Amino acid sequence: VTAFKGAGLVETWYDQSGNSNDAVQATAGNQPKIVSSGSLVAEGGLLFNGDTNFFDIGSSISLGTEFFFTGVLNRNSAVDANGTIIGNDSGGGGNRAFINSSTNTIGIRDGDANIQSSLATSDSSDSLISYQASASSFTFILNGTTNVKSALTGGQSLRYIGGGSGFNLSANLKELIVYNTDQSANRPAIEANINNQYDIY
Repeated sequence: VTAFKGAGLVETWYDQSGNSNDAVQATAGNQPKIVSSGSLVAEGGLLFNGDTNFFDIGSSISLGTEFFFTGVLNRNSAVDANGTIIGNDSGGGGNRAFINSSTNTIGIRDGDANIQSSLATSDSSDSLISYQASASSFTFILNGTTNVKSALTGGQSLRYIGGGSGFNLSANLKELIVYNTDQSANRPAIEANINNQYDIY
């Protein structure tokens, strides 16, 4: 269930987990679109403009160094600098998951270092992206293809979706599921369920 406000803008993206971590944007100029030119944005996704659009959960949720999150997005061709998918900094920086604006690959910032995957998103079709952090490794997944890295050295947290006052996401975001636990064993089933819904690959 999504709340509408104004001309097809979204004020609240409701948490469906039962934990009441609703993502809110009270400022109309910072709200993603769900309706554009009188039509739903790409089957009901939320269109982040890469400039001002983002959500705030209201408080920080610690993900630590063992977590899993997955989402469906269609990147816009005009990607802002390292547009944030999720993060914990009101400026959009800091430790965060992002899309590299030079290579269109998915990446994560761990401490003071950006870790880049070799997996590039598309601006012409949906991508199912996942970030899987365990005690022994960190894995990027794009449409079922994995790119394994060393385990993260610093913990991640979640408060903002889509950026903040900078590093804003330019994409149509259709789905976002976040676990603050290692979901290595469950990941294939979670991704298969999402792929069945969206028919991405």
